Amino acid sequence: MSDRILSGRYVLGDQIGSGGMAVVYLAWDKELGREVAVKILRSEYNEDQDFVRRFNLEAQAASKMSHENIVGIYGVGQDGDTRYIVMEYVRGRTLKEVIRQAGRIKPERAVQITLKILAAVDCAHRSHVVHRDIKPQNILVDVEGNIKVADFGIARATNASTQTYTDGSNVLGSVHYFSPEQASGQVADEKSDLYSVGVVLYEMVTGEVPFDGETPISVALKHVQEPPRSARSLEPTVSKGLDEVILKALDKEAAFRYQSAAEMARDLKKAIRNPRGGFVDKPDVPSGLRARIKAMGGRAGLWRKARRWAIILGCLILVTGGLYYGSRLYRYFFVRLDMPNLLQLDLEEAVEYLEELDVQYTLEERHDGQVRYGHILEQYPQPGEPVWPGDRVRLVVSMGVEGLMMPKLLELTRSEAVRVIEENDLVLGDVRLEISGAEPGIVVGQSPTVNQWVKPGDRVDLTVSGESASVPDLYGYTVEEANGLLVASGFVLGQVTEAIDEMDAGLVVDQSVEAGTLALMGESIDVTVSQAMPVTCRAQVTIGVQASEHGVEVVCTLLESTGEREVYRATLEEEQQEITLNLDSFEPGMHTVRLYLDGELVTEKDIEFVADE
Repeated sequence: MSDRILSGRYVLGDQIGSGGMAVVYLAWDKELGREVAVKILRSEYNEDQDFVRRFNLEAQAASKMSHENIVGIYGVGQDGDTRYIVMEYVRGRTLKEVIRQAGRIKPERAVQITLKILAAVDCAHRSHVVHRDIKPQNILVDVEGNIKVADFGIARATNASTQTYTDGSNVLGSVHYFSPEQASGQVADEKSDLYSVGVVLYEMVTGEVPFDGETPISVALKHVQEPPRSARSLEPTVSKGLDEVILKALDKEAAFRYQSAAEMARDLKKAIRNPRGGFVDKPDVPSGLRARIKAMGGRAGLWRKARRWAIILGCLILVTGGLYYGSRLYRYFFVRLDMPNLLQLDLEEAVEYLEELDVQYTLEERHDGQVRYGHILEQYPQPGEPVWPGDRVRLVVSMGVEGLMMPKLLELTRSEAVRVIEENDLVLGDVRLEISGAEPGIVVGQSPTVNQWVKPGDRVDLTVSGESASVPDLYGYTVEEANGLLVASGFVLGQVTEAIDEMDAGLVVDQSVEAGTLALMGESIDVTVSQAMPVTCRAQVTIGVQASEHGVEVVCTLLESTGEREVYRATLEEEQQEITLNLDSFEPGMHTVRLYLDGELVTEKDIEFVADE
């Protein structure tokens, strides 16, 4: 516990965080009477005047941002050689702690969190500020579940150079969340923040970062050189649409990532409505398929040039009629394309082929038990036949079998059930955990039921046996002790409410799930905490009233810390009256009684309230 006071105003309390650049303390703002967080820069940065000058400018720029998902920066100060930043204090946990405790976060909740992070990042970018250190450790989740992005301490204005600063082995920012351009020491911009948001989303839904290694250098090299594994391959509950959004955010080339936070947020919302995907704009770069087409086109180009000269010479010799037949020959030999083989390809891949060749297409659908749903069943013209740019070809797409019997998923593991669902061109729906006698992770319920008729694209909901434990008895423990017992038993502390009780204040007197009850691990348990019985204080006062011959409306009020409340109201007609008031209050000490006649304040009197013995 520190008792230091900065600038005669901020009383430092417990240390609540630290990093390579600063130490954070919980503090009390004496001037405004509120809790704040004070970040004190480490001495090695205090001595670097160039760094301090840049940091002060950037912190002042960040303090001008106001958003519900950004931790507010109240100001920058200096006390002697100590430089500090005063920030909003958020009571809660970091997103990193939430991920560590939960293992991973459900995709739907992860998308909700990411949308709030993107809202904060969008506000910063519109203020021309790049965060440069987006990571779960800098994202706070308060007790009500609200999201706050913190630590703009290494942020920079976008009109300045935004490189990753290093000092020996100390790197500002976290290498696991670096963009490739940051990892290679290049300039970071808004799209670098979006890459880091993609890494955070990847970690939330899988419980793992996309790149890890024994040293920071090895991790940085992976950011630059290696493609990330699909999040869907690690966690089957991640939809194809969400997986496509994550992979675009993690593109090595900044030009092919999302260009703004708003653009990424739009695709995340689409992923919720359309889990099958297909809506993410893919970068127009050669894939393995496109590379082969370009290679073929390159070899054909040499041959085309040779034939072009032959035709030109022929046209010079055959002047009569050469223009008409020459143009026909030119179109046939040099503009003609060979129809590619699209059979068995996914429709999306086949369409990419045709768009590269500038060929139009029409689609037909037909049920087929041999070709998978959504793949090309037939094509016209056939593979190898000639087509020309602008021509229209016809594709027949397989709709899978016309109908199939719902397979049995009961007694399979969740991963096995998901594989069977995908093999039958069905879509995974809701996955609900339930306490049962089966081993954890085993499917104990399915909808549609076994042998029910379904068609490709139908949703399949699963009920999976969840791991359960006995809820501990929390009665008589403090909130901190109750939280420890719950975490040790595999549960999470939920909402904490207060109620007046005879027990000592601050102790648990009730819980939402009865002790000894079996409940799913990870479930939130709400508790009720005892509140001290209020002490009644009493006072008596006599007030004289002079009434007119027409009578007067008399109102007496009592002024307490909580406000002014009415304690007496009457209409008096006699000329002289004395009113005796017996008053109660839960606050001892001096309070003010006010007398109003016909709505006008006439007099005030201070009286002392004494607690009952």
